Amino acid sequence: MGYKITGEYVFNCACQLICPCAMDGPPLTKDGTCNGAGVFHIAEGNLDDKDLSGVDVGMIFTLPSNSSAGNWKIGLVIDPSVADDKAVAIEDIFQGRAGGPFAGFIPLIAEFIPTGRVVVAYTGGKKASATIGKGSVGFEPIVGGDGNPTVVRNAMFGFAPEFELGKGSGGIDMSAISFDSIYGEHAQFEYAS
Repeated sequence: MGYKITGEYVFNCACQLICPCAMDGPPLTKDGTCNGAGVFHIAEGNLDDKDLSGVDVGMIFTLPSNSSAGNWKIGLVIDPSVADDKAVAIEDIFQGRAGGPFAGFIPLIAEFIPTGRVVVAYTGGKKASATIGKGSVGFEPIVGGDGNPTVVRNAMFGFAPEFELGKGSGGIDMSAISFDSIYGEHAQFEYAS
């Protein structure tokens, strides 16, 4: 079972300004738990013979402590227009069954929330945004002195080797995960097994 997917993502959480998950720090929220969500837009990709190009995949999560402490709760959200066989392929990738980078997270995950089937839509660009059902996540980059986005490289935990830091907007309330966005992150990705 081999796959390769490329595209871009936007993620938000309730951490105050900068999320410390990338450095394995404790969540910077009022209750000490990181609740977040995001959308991966697969521009091109496949798992075996299943073409996954153009699919937007939502992810909701709770991390009750620093990232390496585990006990994560994660759920996928896939648009109802995505055929069932492609939805299974997406689950195989993002739940780590197909190998690759997501397989490395398996020991940290205590619970996979059953996959939701609601509208998921992604809008890319410098101010990326997405909707997951009635919720939304948005991104506005924090820029440095040179006017370019502030980036994190080579983080301990991250969905890309380099990602942009920013302010989040919107919020999510589904599957017992609820938050108003404060932190935002955006990057290009390439995953393969």
